[in-house]
Amino acid sequence: MAVVNLRQLCTVTLQLPLYMQNSRVWRRLLILRKMNRNLTMELDDTICSSCFCKDQKFLHNHWEGTKGHKICTSCVLFANKNSFCPTCFDIIAGTEELIECVGCKSNTHVECVLDKDKPSLFECLTCKSPKRLVFDLKLKELKGTKVMDKEAALLLLTAAKIVKKLISKALDEAVNAAAKHAADTISVKKKASEAVERFMKLEDRPSLLDPPPETSRETGRLQRLSL
Repeated sequence: MAVVNLRQLCTVTLQLPLYMQNSRVWRRLLILRKMNRNLTMELDDTICSSCFCKDQKFLHNHWEGTKGHKICTSCVLFANKNSFCPTCFDIIAGTEELIECVGCKSNTHVECVLDKDKPSLFECLTCKSPKRLVFDLKLKELKGTKVMDKEAALLLLTAAKIVKKLISKALDEAVNAAAKHAADTISVKKKASEAVERFMKLEDRPSLLDPPPETSRETGRLQRLSL
């Protein structure tokens, strides 16, 4: 089955108003995505599992919870808008002064926003121009050597930093989950051992169905009566 490149369709759809995104164009996009799921295993390593665009030179191992997916640079950026500043593309550490976009709810460094662009309803550069996050690998000639375009390199670097952060988070969660599982296993084993010990002690005791042992006084009385 021929693979449909949805990069341009995704870009155009993202630029449409919300009411048009929910119309025939958006439904067409979903239909094409379902069609492209019938890919061979040989193509999976070269096709983004999110937008299904082909001929990608760089696919990132993007982690969501406990699952990893190979997606392109643009999909990494669109899926993690809150992880970086859409103006300078630096990863947000959480200690900076930020301003929230009224559209996509992403955060922009206050120092990256011009004074004239600080209205009460702030719109980030990504909402104004979604094409800024579309990774287009352009090679330029520099001193006889082909080098990557600066804008493309910046997008690729930002996506790589985001993926690294997600992988580190997934690793920490896996380690914590393994430690919790080990602690739970030890606790269950300890409780089982204690239950076995209690059972063994109960086994050593006389059964409630057995007649009670005769006391020495009762034994003497019975002997006198027998005489």
